[in-house]
Amino acid sequence: MRPISIVVEELIFRFKMKRVAKVDGYNEFKLVKQQGNNLIVTREKGKETEIPKSRISKAIEFVRKDPTIYDRGPGALHGTGVTHITSPVWTILHLMTLEELLS
Repeated sequence: MRPISIVVEELIFRFKMKRVAKVDGYNEFKLVKQQGNNLIVTREKGKETEIPKSRISKAIEFVRKDPTIYDRGPGALHGTGVTHITSPVWTILHLMTLEELLS
């Protein structure tokens, strides 16, 4: 299994290349910039939100423990320590397949 830090960097690379993270039926998030260990994204209503890399790491960790989180929607991240930003983090995870996250 690849280290979570490597997976996070790959997700960020893909986000930088696509500039948008979107899952059908859910809100999309656009990458504004990377600032240190944070990604700055805009929500559909235009509000900017900081996404710490550490929260993406934590989400990957929980998906590896419970892969059903990947398909259950952003609310599945509640209780994992990823609070207030579950939607953008969950959506960013979908820049990879579940198999890629677990490998």
